[in-house]
Amino acid sequence: MSEFFQQWLDTRCSVPGIIACSVAADAPGYCRSTDANFPAERMAEMVRALNNNASLPGVESSEVRWHTWVFANGKIRSVIRPDGWTFTAAVRANSEAAQILDPLTEEFLALKPGG
Repeated sequence: MSEFFQQWLDTRCSVPGIIACSVAADAPGYCRSTDANFPAERMAEMVRALNNNASLPGVESSEVRWHTWVFANGKIRSVIRPDGWTFTAAVRANSEAAQILDPLTEEFLALKPGG
């Protein structure tokens, strides 16, 4: 596990509205939870399930920047970097975390470990 990505995740996990989040080069990676009803172990299960799903038929993976699933009470976001690192987050609807999900994802994509 990259300490760089782990530290990045630790500092972002405190944003109000984050339920759980993960960074990984392989599933499940490093998972954090801020909600006792959704422990880190459950986040790890979700990351494994997302990583095991095939890509969408007829869509080149290079055409998709990230995947977002929207629910009544929240969102799940998953993105993979060209170097294979993934970021997955579950956030509450109408929270600060939901508001900054796009910039947070862009930040993850732009990270330069070791540089």
